[in-house]
Amino acid sequence: MGDTRQFTLALLLLLVWTARSYRLMQSRGARIAARRFATEVENAVVKPVPKVPASAWKWPPVWPFPPDYLDPITDTSTYSSIEFNEAQTAALQDHIKWYVEPSSAVMEIGVQKSGVLSPTTNVKYSSLSDGAFAGKESEVIAGADGNTIAMSFPDESFDTVVVTSGIEAVKNPRELFRDVWRVLKPKGKCIICFGGKPNVSGGQPLRMWTTMNDEQKIWIAGSYYQYSTGAGWENIEG
Repeated sequence: MGDTRQFTLALLLLLVWTARSYRLMQSRGARIAARRFATEVENAVVKPVPKVPASAWKWPPVWPFPPDYLDPITDTSTYSSIEFNEAQTAALQDHIKWYVEPSSAVMEIGVQKSGVLSPTTNVKYSSLSDGAFAGKESEVIAGADGNTIAMSFPDESFDTVVVTSGIEAVKNPRELFRDVWRVLKPKGKCIICFGGKPNVSGGQPLRMWTTMNDEQKIWIAGSYYQYSTGAGWENIEG
């Protein structure tokens, strides 16, 4: 017997499934769906369909990125601090609703000042920057060095975790997603959002998020899951 955890990523959308075995041995499964944000705005009522089959993902046996790929860039003059407008927020909400049950316990992680999730959802907040989620009670999980710290929530607290923004600046992504996995309930979901161009609201983006194209960024995001939980991830589709 096993249970399943599900993960999703949007703006470019990554939907990842995980599975934990009944005993201590653990395995993971994943599904990735990629979409441009503009497409989401135009076709928000259409449930995303994966483009890349599971057989297309060939993961190296070890973490593939050299240390300097995770160095923050020093010149951010060509990037912007982006706060989603009403249309973008609505499009994201329409997309996310496919994966979030109305009565579920949800955590939003991000750098947006106003947040993204519908206020009618049962939401807790974890901030990747000091200015995120203004007016809402939130836990800051970003350290001054760009590394995230462990969340204070107990194990298996949430049905869904949504990373709405700021993933491009997280210097220890594998540790973050190990913690996301920890706080998710069995059969839980995680939705991660990122854009074609890094948002500097959460700090300096990592070098690899500024040098790779959209398809490569999907691979980066997938690798965060693949290499975050020891046993790896399976059945990733995009």
